[in-house]
Amino acid sequence: MPDRERPGSNARRLIEARDRMDDGDVAGAVAILEVAKQDAPDDPRIFRGLAIGLLRLGRTAEARKAYERLIELRPGAPRDDDLRARFENDR
Repeated sequence: MPDRERPGSNARRLIEARDRMDDGDVAGAVAILEVAKQDAPDDPRIFRGLAIGLLRLGRTAEARKAYERLIELRPGAPRDDDLRARFENDR
């Protein structure tokens, strides 16, 4: 069984978090990503999702921490330009 199909795998959690975010359940997505973060603290996809979700929930300080971890793991990635602009404008 591929990792993305195993219940409880981080690949599955990322898919579920994305689906919840798309369905408007941002708090549910963030909760899933928080669990995933415990299992894979070096996965930048988790921190990108957390930064986006926490921003949508208005939890800006926590979102900034997730963003800072993201850029530690994946500095200068063009995919993160939207978040970079958001946080650099808040300084």
